[in-house]
Amino acid sequence: VRTIPFPSRSSMRSAKESGSASSTCRTALIDLAPLAEDRGSPLPLGYLLAYASQELGSRVNGRIFQYRLGAHPGAMRAILRDIEAFAPHVVGFSCYCWNIEAVVTLARAMKRRWPGVRVVLGGPEAQPSRILLLERGIVDALVLGEGDETFAELLRRCLDGQGWAGTPGTIAVEVGRGAPQRPASADLGSAYDARGECLGVRRVVRGPQREFIEPLDRIPSPW
Repeated sequence: VRTIPFPSRSSMRSAKESGSASSTCRTALIDLAPLAEDRGSPLPLGYLLAYASQELGSRVNGRIFQYRLGAHPGAMRAILRDIEAFAPHVVGFSCYCWNIEAVVTLARAMKRRWPGVRVVLGGPEAQPSRILLLERGIVDALVLGEGDETFAELLRRCLDGQGWAGTPGTIAVEVGRGAPQRPASADLGSAYDARGECLGVRRVVRGPQREFIEPLDRIPSPW
């Protein structure tokens, strides 16, 4: 199996500035389930990967990671080790009321360790009210509503060397070059890497509303 290293800050910068594309997008989807829940298959994440594979083929190398919250004291460190070994370009979380705090903790840790990795949140708890997560550089996009088409488009944009800002069905961050500065309004902030160096000015952009998927048979079964 070919391993793609985590993109460094400098390589991600040059890719964005040159508009270069990647041949494969390694994608990790993380399911954090309650401790008492039976460990079944995370169907929503399965549909996301099935649709992305249908639309993008071998350009997507996806894997679902399943964990139980509070399973053991070192769970967070174990998750980070697993994700580091897989070395994804994109990490997605399915967010619910029972796991959103753990999701934010993990997303923050990932962005500190690997600033070039793109983090996206979906599910019922991915709401416009969580825009602060974008402004603070903890995540790169929130997927609003049905995520199958939206997530596939985010992966396509990543493969094509494009930013996520303006993608239909999302609220996403646009990072522009420029000197560090204090936010001029509620939707501006500065992006920093793990060493505290400014990557540019962050602008939060809400894309157009995406239409509902009809008919649902367009989404392939994950099985």
